[in-house]
Amino acid sequence: RALATGEGYRALNVPGHPAGTHFPPGYPTLLALVSFVAPAFPASLAVFKALNAVFLAAAAVLIARLLRLRLDMTAGWCVAVGALTAVSVPLLILSNLVLSELCFLAFALALLVALERLADDAAPPLRVVLLGVAIGLCALVRTHGVVLVPAAALVLLARRRSYWVLAVPVLG
Repeated sequence: RALATGEGYRALNVPGHPAGTHFPPGYPTLLALVSFVAPAFPASLAVFKALNAVFLAAAAVLIARLLRLRLDMTAGWCVAVGALTAVSVPLLILSNLVLSELCFLAFALALLVALERLADDAAPPLRVVLLGVAIGLCALVRTHGVVLVPAAALVLLARRRSYWVLAVPVLG
């Protein structure tokens, strides 16, 4: 709410309104942007939960895509695993809460799919730079997204791509 009202990234429910330095600002910024088109609180909660449903659906599709790319599973199995993931109890519970986990899951899965494509193809350096920027944005949603930096460098190194050296400074 503080971002949406122009008060900065602050904890409005804490005396003195300290800066919100404990959590990355990516997901709150997304919610602030959505709140400009959503109805006022508390009706905006339904829109935020609908956004979580979109992230859950995206995660299911991306899991199916990743299985198809890496494990070469049949389309039927990929869809089944993606659907089972979407209806798993932990993800259904998270989809009912306005938390950043589903946003991060969808974002991280999209980055993994992009990284696999990048590692398989002879990609131009611009794609490496864009992947690095996207990983940085992912880390702004959940801090542990920073793990994608060494993961991306290791995948590029393991696949003997010559542009992995370019990826390391950009990803870092």
